[in-house]
Amino acid sequence: MRPGGDVVIKVLSNRADLVSGGDALVQVLLPAGVDPAGAKIEVDGRDVTSAFAADRLPGLLTGIPTPNNTGIAPGTNSLLGTLRGLKVGENVIRAILSDGYGARITVTNHPIGGPVFSGPQVQPWICTTSANALGAPTDAQCNAPTTYTYKYKDATTGQMNTYDPNSPPSSGQVATTTTDQGNTVPYIVRDERGVIDRGIYDIAVLDDPSKPWTPWTPQPGWNHKLGFTFGASCAPGHSQGSAASATDDLFLSRGYMKAVSTLNVNGTSCNGITQAESLMMIKEHIVEAYGPIRFTMGDGCSGGAEAQHNIADMYPGLLDGIRPECDFPDFFTPAIWEKYDCQLFTAYFNAAAAMWPALDQAAVTGGPLTPGDCAEQTVFNAGGIGGAADDWQPDGIGCNADGPWKWNATTNPHGTRCTLQDYNVNALGTRAADGYANRPIDNVGVEWGLQALKDGTISAAQFVDLNSKIGDLDINFQPQPQRAQGDLAGIIHMYQTAQISYTANWAKIPEIDARADDSYDEHSNVMRAIDRARIDQAVGSHASQVFWTEPSIGAFGAASSQTHALSFTVMDAWLSNIEKDTSSNSQQAKVVMDKPAEALDACVQSGQFVNQSLCDVVQTTDVLPVNVAGAPTASNVLKCQLKPLDRADYPGVTFTDAQWSDLQTAFPSGVCDWTKPGVGQQPPIGDWLTFAGVVGGTPLGAAPLSVPFGPSTAADQGIPNTGTAPPAPGAVPLLGVVVLLLVGFAIVARPRRREH
Repeated sequence: MRPGGDVVIKVLSNRADLVSGGDALVQVLLPAGVDPAGAKIEVDGRDVTSAFAADRLPGLLTGIPTPNNTGIAPGTNSLLGTLRGLKVGENVIRAILSDGYGARITVTNHPIGGPVFSGPQVQPWICTTSANALGAPTDAQCNAPTTYTYKYKDATTGQMNTYDPNSPPSSGQVATTTTDQGNTVPYIVRDERGVIDRGIYDIAVLDDPSKPWTPWTPQPGWNHKLGFTFGASCAPGHSQGSAASATDDLFLSRGYMKAVSTLNVNGTSCNGITQAESLMMIKEHIVEAYGPIRFTMGDGCSGGAEAQHNIADMYPGLLDGIRPECDFPDFFTPAIWEKYDCQLFTAYFNAAAAMWPALDQAAVTGGPLTPGDCAEQTVFNAGGIGGAADDWQPDGIGCNADGPWKWNATTNPHGTRCTLQDYNVNALGTRAADGYANRPIDNVGVEWGLQALKDGTISAAQFVDLNSKIGDLDINFQPQPQRAQGDLAGIIHMYQTAQISYTANWAKIPEIDARADDSYDEHSNVMRAIDRARIDQAVGSHASQVFWTEPSIGAFGAASSQTHALSFTVMDAWLSNIEKDTSSNSQQAKVVMDKPAEALDACVQSGQFVNQSLCDVVQTTDVLPVNVAGAPTASNVLKCQLKPLDRADYPGVTFTDAQWSDLQTAFPSGVCDWTKPGVGQQPPIGDWLTFAGVVGGTPLGAAPLSVPFGPSTAADQGIPNTGTAPPAPGAVPLLGVVVLLLVGFAIVARPRRREH
């Protein structure tokens, strides 16, 4: 240890082992009394001292600690700079003082096209940069030159017009806005568009092009807050897709930066791991180019809600607050228990229509007055849009692209399969028999319509006929008479990697879910009940979760624009309260204690809180077909444990001997015992999993920390950085040459500290 304290190197823009694109924002903390002018900074022996300077710390950058904001230390004796031109792979950064003491850290840089932790990327990947005003791609990763354009809000019309920095409009033509930091600035928006992680991103922020901007001296139009919108739908896409604009007055007028990416549109890439990686890489770029982020607020409807839940669950810290609308708990939940199951019911009801009046169909599928979710699925499946075909048909339209590479049972049985499980194969793994991704669907023992039978809504004859004849679908989405059996390895991976949301990490961030009434399509109200049941099951409380309901019927349950704006305002206040909370309470406790008064379950009409009775009148309830079959509300049992078929389990129901024989044939191994956990059901194996060469993922472990060294010590002579913290004071047992030679070993042996 250096007398007077050690040098510390901090990579601010991301974890040191997850950096991408060749850049990194780095802070070097110097001991008190050390003159920064005497420090030298190197990357792999290359002098980069000129990239650093002292006193570059903005005033409001403490923020909520995240992987992209590892904690600037304002007011300390330090140097700050952006390193550029890092090579792909390991880069050793050293900060050396004039007395020979210093510190080193290894930064692992990944290509801007990815992957970082998501594992092998899906192929093929169709580039659309030309169609998105970026020109032709420069490589197979679909990279293209980044573009920067400007627009301004017209002071008279309020319209957004093109702004030419070389020939700007008069200042009187440009509207102004006052940010939530009290800064009044011209309403000029800088729009940056480029490619990160094979997705086309768009970043918008208030920016006067006549003034400079650096990460340490950003313009006053940015409040260091980030809004990120996630796109709808769900598809195993193989194309970059069409980029949306990030220009959003709700965010920009208050000083937020807003960002979007095609890879964070579920209809382009229904893969939560890749979406988390994309978000992380974009946030890193923002920190390096614009400056540190105080907090990140997510929003999005339908598939955009799925993405927020998946990322919050699997990669905590990337999102600090979420605003899901038309919500789902994750993308596998509706894909399995609505889209897939309704495919079975649609086919069965079409064949047995005479036996099943509409109300009886509704009783077994969970709809309130009509066949419920499955009614829409009939339309979807017939049109091949938005239904089960998108998610589970290997040669379906879900790939969002076409070509000879697509799977075909006859002509290309080894081609690319357009299924949700194959799109998430890094998490689920593959089957030994055919190399297809493990299938997470299992209906063995599920008694369809069980509660309707017990309620007397359907007859024993209907119950027996349904369960004897509904059949199932095989791995290639073809009808089969027997029930589908899932691949146990894949089912276990689903739990271990939180593909089926576990929700414990949701409790650590605030959530406002605003929605209108919807029990008539796949975005039905039951999804909200599933959210709450899972979070209660995981942590015993839903105090971090706020449900707002509008007394109206919205398309897909979408909230009104006024209520959408209100949720933004309340979430911003909530996150700001948490940011100011310097108590020693846990993050989860702060989320609950720092709630604004408006952050409570409520009935909200057009952005105004109204009497709950208005919502009670129109708020309808429904459940999933599997809930009617006895599954708990949480709907997270992928494969049920079985119990013997027993007449005593059907009080008040009389089966003929022939009917009982048919049930025994339908359930040769028994029926579901919903009082027990699912087969293989378990908590995730950890947060922040990497799938780089590891099927099913493994936790990344501790973030690399800088290692101090002294004059001529072993640590200064090229011993590889282990990414662990230095030994604590007193941990080195001896002094002298022997100790110096053992410093590297002591560092390797020290336990590592998590720094997500």
